[in-house]
Amino acid sequence: LSRLHQQNLVIFEILQRLTPEHTVFAKVRLAELVYVQGTVSRQVHLNRIDQKHIDFVVCDKNLAPVVAIELDDTSRQQPDSPARDEFVDEVLAAAALPVIHVRARHAYVMDEIHRLLLPYLRIGTLTL
Repeated sequence: LSRLHQQNLVIFEILQRLTPEHTVFAKVRLAELVYVQGTVSRQVHLNRIDQKHIDFVVCDKNLAPVVAIELDDTSRQQPDSPARDEFVDEVLAAAALPVIHVRARHAYVMDEIHRLLLPYLRIGTLTL
């Protein structure tokens, strides 16, 4: 497995452990999360979001998205990344879906991820 894939797998497993009453999806197309209203420029907007993905989405028991999670890894250091991240954040904000940015690392502290999720999810206290 690549290092990036291993990092994603680790955080996916942490998210599943922390949110047992929720469903966690990985690599979700942004177009699956938002609805673009039928404006004159609808297709232009759809084209802008079509190829973008969110690293993880935590959904409630009805599979409604509750919070999006983006891993900020080395690929986010590309010249176009800040504009991409800003655009995705704006789209999610317009859809009233909060987004958490987590810096990618070799190891994650479960308590840190727990604290980041608390404002958005009704999750219990962390027990190891």
